[in-house]
Amino acid sequence: MPAIIRSLRDNTNTLTKPRDVTACRLRNRLLPALQLCSDLLEYLFLLGANLEADEYHRRRTVLAYSQVCHDWRTAALATKSLWVQLMDFDDMSWKWNEEMLRRSHPLPVTIGSCTFPPREMNKVSSELGYLERIRTYRLGFADETWEVLEGKLREPAASLEYLSLAYVPLHPSKTHRPWYSFPLNLFDNCAPQFRRLKLEGCIVDFNASVLRSLTSLSVLNLDANHKLAPSAFEWIALVSTLPFLTDLFIKDAIYSASSLSEPRVHFSKMPPSKVRLHRLASLHLEGNIGAVATFLKYVILPASCSLSVACSEAQPGAEMEGVLSSFVDVLERTIRRRQDTENLTFPLLLYARASSIYISTDERHKDHPRPSSPLSSLNFDLEFHAHLSSSWEPFLTPILSAFSAPAFLSNTNNDVGPVSANNGLVSYITSLEILLPSCHSALAPFLRKATRLEALINLPVTLAKNLLPDLRLIPPHRSHSPPPTGTHMTFNPPSSSILAPVPYPEVPLPLLHTISFNDDKSTWGVPYGTLLSYLRWRSEDADAPLSRVIFRRCVLLEEKALELQAVGVEVQCDNEGTRWQNL
Repeated sequence: MPAIIRSLRDNTNTLTKPRDVTACRLRNRLLPALQLCSDLLEYLFLLGANLEADEYHRRRTVLAYSQVCHDWRTAALATKSLWVQLMDFDDMSWKWNEEMLRRSHPLPVTIGSCTFPPREMNKVSSELGYLERIRTYRLGFADETWEVLEGKLREPAASLEYLSLAYVPLHPSKTHRPWYSFPLNLFDNCAPQFRRLKLEGCIVDFNASVLRSLTSLSVLNLDANHKLAPSAFEWIALVSTLPFLTDLFIKDAIYSASSLSEPRVHFSKMPPSKVRLHRLASLHLEGNIGAVATFLKYVILPASCSLSVACSEAQPGAEMEGVLSSFVDVLERTIRRRQDTENLTFPLLLYARASSIYISTDERHKDHPRPSSPLSSLNFDLEFHAHLSSSWEPFLTPILSAFSAPAFLSNTNNDVGPVSANNGLVSYITSLEILLPSCHSALAPFLRKATRLEALINLPVTLAKNLLPDLRLIPPHRSHSPPPTGTHMTFNPPSSSILAPVPYPEVPLPLLHTISFNDDKSTWGVPYGTLLSYLRWRSEDADAPLSRVIFRRCVLLEEKALELQAVGVEVQCDNEGTRWQNL
């Protein structure tokens, strides 16, 4: 036992002896990992840091690299872009961030990753002390921070590209809360790299010269009845003065006047003609339907512009028709511009709930073997929200009418040729997803015009029971049985139509080949029986058989699958679970 103790004591003495640091460093440099050149080390450090999923592990990784040896620490400290990633003004101390700012000097920095809760006044003052280096700045501020923020934003910002400011009132009351507007001499008129601006709950003097270079502008949550909120005409005048603007996002920030006698209206000059927004690639409008309709009425959007519109306090009438007309006009011109493209696809989603209805060209599911839609790079969304006591049903008929109206378009973009001979946009729809609480009487006539429809996606059980029978139009020379009740055999176009009407095909939806469901109730009972009857009719009487039926998140009995296959359709089912009958 004493020998063991003596041995340990000897080892301890050996470890505590002075070491020749220079000799040890020379020996270490002979190791393969320490013979890497500084450029390769810099690349490996950056690669390793970027592979980390969160800030905590990235910080630990970089610190570990810098502590391996003298050479690695020298290489790490020389890699300024490594330390600029470690700044975290939300969770780390100011002392830490100040050291990271020193190590990354003079690289541009990004400050702020969220806007809530508002940051403290001393932190904001310290952050904006480095304004000349800030490239991206996101800040949620409260009332106590306003004076500091306003003063700091009067200084030059040579590197700033993106600024996001959100006012967070401590007591959210629209009647007593202050409204803040940033000054005309923003950044002392010196921000050569400034391109994107987002304001929430506050506004800026849009006459500031630094705003002329903006490519993206977002303004949210201004009181529509407050004097700071620009009117629709003022927004149009503003946007027309921003020559490089490509993205415009306006949410609840358009002044809406309840009557023409209000004094504010007289300061909003109506443009003498429609304003053409040549460069705009994306437009989002959200607000009162009257304000939105006025804005869209007096602008001409490019055919390549993505459009998202959400209207509150909506009701059928002239304002709704104006919004629909502008929305359909942009969508029609987009299709006209791309109609020569091979395999043009036009997906459409129609969704309604309570007092709201929603339309989108988003292709959420790929149920037919086609390449990606040319419209997939563009987003077209339209929403109407009425009072809670109202219903979505009055909105559906005007929407379907707008999509099936003949295309008589003005030659605004030197385009030629109509979208369709007489059926408008509906004749270009290739996949349709209808999510309605009930089957509306206007759906069947609308679908009979969808001559290019290939897929009905996620068909609800209610529509399967009530809509599919209305789509069984049996030609007299092929009839094996009387047509179903409620089927309209003829169509009389209005006499005012200029274009000669193209008659409906003998079989509704002649190109339809796929129907998909995502409700387990579709695999049994009346919905399943209606589907089977429709498939048999398409195959035997209409000579237009379907090729696929898809069941998502459904459990299909084996005998039902065999029954469907006997009709000649391919059955696809993910079978999430097992019915006891299949055991």
